Amino acid sequence: MLLTLDIGNTNITAGVYTGAEPGARWRVATARERTADEYGLQLVGFLQHAGHTPQHITGVALASVVPPLTGTFLRACQHYLHCTPLVVDAGVRTGVRVRYDDPRQVGADRVVDAAAVQALYGGPACVVDFGTATTFDAI
Repeated sequence: MLLTLDIGNTNITAGVYTGAEPGARWRVATARERTADEYGLQLVGFLQHAGHTPQHITGVALASVVPPLTGTFLRACQHYLHCTPLVVDAGVRTGVRVRYDDPRQVGADRVVDAAAVQALYGGPACVVDFGTATTFDAI
């Protein structure tokens, strides 16, 4: 089972997938001051509420636009889920070429949005993300 984590400026969204099938999902407010233990125990609680255990998690994919929380979630996942997350950012090969002068300036949320649209629908496409900031990306 894959756990996905989208760490945004306003909310953190988590969800589980068995193969391509989405399962339970959760959304909590982003709190930069929380520790790895707090987030780790919260993730375990979410899983248990959905009838799962940390042992069911075979992989974690993490996209974060909040750099201080990226390391926090890495530690939480390693300690409580016994998985080291794949951290998706502009440097990860997703099959989508980022055509910015400095691709590192593109948020992880935009990278995964573009990769998902490309994989599901192909291109050309326009991706609109209504997060804390509304973004438009051309595929």
